[in-house]
Amino acid sequence: VAATAGKKEPLLDIRIGATTFQALVDTGSSVSLLGQQAMAAAEATGASHKREVRTLRLATGWSQSTSSLRCKIHWAAGSRRQRFLCVPDLCKDIVLGRDFLTVTGISLHIALGGWTIGTEPQCMVPFVKGERQVKGELDSEESYDLQAIFAEQPIFAEQPEPMVSSEVSTPNDPASFAAQMNVDPRLVQVLDTFSPIITTTPGRTTIAEHRIDTGDSLPVRCKLRPVNAKKQAIMDNCIHDLLEQELIRPSTSQWTSAPVLVAKKSGGFRLAIDYRPLNSRTRVPVYPMPRTDWLLAQLGQAQWFSSFDLSQGFFQIPVCQQDIPKTAFICHQGTFEFTRMPFGVAGGPATFQTLMDRVLDGINHKFAMAFLDDVLVYSDTLDNHVEHIQCVLERIRAAGLTINPDKIQLCHHSLRFLGHIISPGQCRPDKGKVLAVLHYPRPATVKQLQAFLGLAGYYRSFIPRFSLTAHPLTSLLKKDAPWQWTNQQECAFQSLKQSLANDAVVNLPDLNQPFVVETDASGIGIAAVLLQASPEELRPVSFISRVLTEAEKQYTVQEWECLAVVWAVDKFRPYLEFTEFEIHCDHSSLSWMFQTNQASPRVKRWVLRLQGLNCKIKHRRGLANIPADALSRAPLNCPDNPSQTLPETLFPITVQEPEQHITFETVAPLSVTDDVTLLNDIECLIEEQGRDPLFAKLKSVMQGTTLPQNDPQSRLIKDLAASTELESTGLLVQHRGNQKVPWLPEHLRTLVLKMAHDHPTSAHAGFFKTLQRVSSRFVWLGMRADVSKYVRCCKVCQRSKANRQKPAGLMSSQWATAPMEELSVDVIGPLPLTPRRHQYLLVVVDKFTKFIELFPLRAATGQNIVDCMRQVFCRHGVPVAISSDNGRPFVSTLWKRLLKQWGIKDRHTVPYRPAGQMVERHNGTVKECLRAYCTNHREWDSHIPEIAFALRTAQSVVTGYTPAFLCYGRELRTPWEPPGTKDNVEPPAAAYHAFSEEVRQCLAQAFEFTHGQQTAAQAKQKAYYDHHRRPVALKPGDLVLLDSHTLSNAATGVSSKLAPRRSGPYRITKNVGANDFMLTDPTTGRRRGIAHADQLTAYYEPRLDMPATGSRSTGGRRVRTVWRRQPPQGREMAPPDRATSSSPIRSREMAPLDGATP
Repeated sequence: VAATAGKKEPLLDIRIGATTFQALVDTGSSVSLLGQQAMAAAEATGASHKREVRTLRLATGWSQSTSSLRCKIHWAAGSRRQRFLCVPDLCKDIVLGRDFLTVTGISLHIALGGWTIGTEPQCMVPFVKGERQVKGELDSEESYDLQAIFAEQPIFAEQPEPMVSSEVSTPNDPASFAAQMNVDPRLVQVLDTFSPIITTTPGRTTIAEHRIDTGDSLPVRCKLRPVNAKKQAIMDNCIHDLLEQELIRPSTSQWTSAPVLVAKKSGGFRLAIDYRPLNSRTRVPVYPMPRTDWLLAQLGQAQWFSSFDLSQGFFQIPVCQQDIPKTAFICHQGTFEFTRMPFGVAGGPATFQTLMDRVLDGINHKFAMAFLDDVLVYSDTLDNHVEHIQCVLERIRAAGLTINPDKIQLCHHSLRFLGHIISPGQCRPDKGKVLAVLHYPRPATVKQLQAFLGLAGYYRSFIPRFSLTAHPLTSLLKKDAPWQWTNQQECAFQSLKQSLANDAVVNLPDLNQPFVVETDASGIGIAAVLLQASPEELRPVSFISRVLTEAEKQYTVQEWECLAVVWAVDKFRPYLEFTEFEIHCDHSSLSWMFQTNQASPRVKRWVLRLQGLNCKIKHRRGLANIPADALSRAPLNCPDNPSQTLPETLFPITVQEPEQHITFETVAPLSVTDDVTLLNDIECLIEEQGRDPLFAKLKSVMQGTTLPQNDPQSRLIKDLAASTELESTGLLVQHRGNQKVPWLPEHLRTLVLKMAHDHPTSAHAGFFKTLQRVSSRFVWLGMRADVSKYVRCCKVCQRSKANRQKPAGLMSSQWATAPMEELSVDVIGPLPLTPRRHQYLLVVVDKFTKFIELFPLRAATGQNIVDCMRQVFCRHGVPVAISSDNGRPFVSTLWKRLLKQWGIKDRHTVPYRPAGQMVERHNGTVKECLRAYCTNHREWDSHIPEIAFALRTAQSVVTGYTPAFLCYGRELRTPWEPPGTKDNVEPPAAAYHAFSEEVRQCLAQAFEFTHGQQTAAQAKQKAYYDHHRRPVALKPGDLVLLDSHTLSNAATGVSSKLAPRRSGPYRITKNVGANDFMLTDPTTGRRRGIAHADQLTAYYEPRLDMPATGSRSTGGRRVRTVWRRQPPQGREMAPPDRATSSSPIRSREMAPLDGATP
């Protein structure tokens, strides 16, 4: 700050120990300082000094601090431990700098003579009134300026060369200062030479001015907005400062905009203007803004960096004289206008960038560059760096510009530039910006998500697989996409933050060295890495990746790989042009595709885009192509519970299309285990027969033991013994011709059935094949029933195999009984785009009269269809109901709102079953007519009126009348019909009454005849339809499988021919109609939707106690097979076995499923 005698000084009472001092608050000082007396008071409290050498510039000249200390201070609003630099010859006892103001939140109000904490309304604390304590003789009007500028770290950390402070102001005697402080005299001399332009006061350039081209637009005037007293005081200070700097002047302009106060990061406010009304009428100049990534790429292998920031950059450009009135703003003090370019005007950045490119013309991108008001100088040696700094400062001075001394960074090996930390050969994100990403809360709205992706996307070149990682997040930004924050979104959100947190670094390219591009592609996305060789390894320069579009996902694998190459070369073209480079990919046929003439036209076009580039394509195996391969695939295993704590370390993420990713539930193939060896080993099988109680008794009987008379199984065992042979090895077998088949114990039957049905060598065969496979190797009681039940209850078979029965559901249709009682609507398309931009056709049919309306549409949107239906209602009357399919326009909010407003019932057909729509038959007729007359397919909409007329005037087979007659009571005259013989003279009024009665009677007879015709047609159609159908045997509570409609997808490797036919099971909750049922998921209870009976298959729930042959009669020979069947009766039982046998046991075993009687 600069305070002169007689003006209000920002002084605060500060107590250290028992002594109170008047401290000067200096917003221009970056640190807090202690004078001699305050140092003594701090030492009395026990504070100790810490050696710390810093270079300072005071109002009286340059000085040096050799130590620092930390002590506790007290002031009116609180106390804290504060760090100070010790300066014995300080003009004040205490100077409080920005480090103190930032922590405490104190805001100064010089004009009001006080200070507050924060920005909330509160009582202002007045400054302390004290005497001037300036050491040395100063004039009454001379300011006592303090600017503490110090070095955070030495530039030459390990070299005995001159030390340069990171923020430098001009010394009074450069030569003596250089000798005293060991600073390179050349740099000090350069700074001394250009000291007039190193100031916080904005300059005024003479080589550019800002134009505001509004054409012939009328002036825009804003009303005066009321503000409270505190805002008026702040605004008064801002306007006073702008007037003193001659940046604004009073105005009488007809253009006025509204001022606003914007809080500064360092505290206080600045005046900004809302120029949105003016900008909307301004023709913005077009000028290319430099890309950040390309600016960083120009740095190459530079070793020394310095940066400069222009002082209030926009205010250094004058506004064109004729456009100054357009910058006017209105406030409580009146109207003012800017003479310099204000912030917020359209085209301001383009004007500023144009100026800086002119200033650096000839040296731009050689050793200097500028992005708006940020200027960077970079060199490979210190000697060159000093010369380059001098050259840049000369150009800035010649342009009339000034440099902000607080933001100068000189002679660094590493510094911040455009949100990045640059160092020799490397670049990394700014930690401050990274912290903003890491601490970003979970987005709850689309706007918050867009803000996060914009912040993280600024560093996308540092993040491998950025596009693929962020795909679950970007999918939420699609139009009409529901907001669902699932595990995938949470994992992507955390992964992006962790990628930056793990010290992401890329290498700056050396444009004189060759490059290597590694590419890869998958069904999800394509990716590439730009690499450059070093003596040790290939160093990454940039990572790029993106998700494939829906059309690109239909490409072949070879085309994916080729697309990745072409896209990567286009992205890296600024690096690769006029150089020799290599392309590494993991697809061996790619080299052949670029050389052959047999490639597809798409690949040929891509090859042409690479012509003119000096590149070599090399095959690299996928295991060696790890970076790009990982970018294009990026697998992830997300937790099941979104609330689970995510790991702190970086983890890979999967990116997949949510609706394209299909998981099929199958049974894993069985492997031959130790249990299976029991079936192959005779000794093991004999041992297992001995463990079965029935077979143990059978062996005893066959060895001569007599069973007790009261044994319930005695008769069964005697019958079994008659057809069983006990071999010398102890194995029980049954003779079947020349073959001996062993008896299988009960506890091994499930294993045998799994091997005979589920194993890949059995291929889930049907009942007869499975029974033949089992019966040729083993025998047991109730085998037929067990095999039938096992095959029927197999989950894989129920989902995958075709249903050979007749479709369920007899015809149950309702016919309309009056004109316009119920309409049926549908959309045909997309058709070829016509010159009138039509691509769809809306078809509306009256179910009673068969009257048709056709409307060509540009897009099948809800709004377009609603507009057409309003015309139908107003032309023909409001129907009672409208039936449609489940297309997006017919389930939209607009459609539902239309039907509710007009009092119409909404009826939908079952999904994937268009046969329930009457309009479907008319769609076929319309297509036949278009096919007959459309020689030019792009002119199909020109035939629609004539086709509609033809269908309205054609006699219906069902009604026996034309739709026009049933609708209008008269036939429509055709172009080729001979003219009538009626007189053209208008009949009298009485004739109208007679005519209306005649029409009424005629229509009544026609309607009666139509009803009879419809009844007869309905009976005929039902008899034909029901002949190929069976009655529905389903009821609420049953479990069913629903027919699935999987689409083939080459990208994900899914084929509809290999996909399961059904999904489920689902539970029927209620009947919606005669053949329609409401389904729910039995595990979650969520509604699945409505399905027709012919889309459902009864589900037989597998039981854990398979096979179910353990329930036997205790009083006789009868063995009863008991098993539970989940669905109701209605599915036919398995057909009887064709095999016959003379054995009584065999004949009973092969009995129907209700049991087996030995």
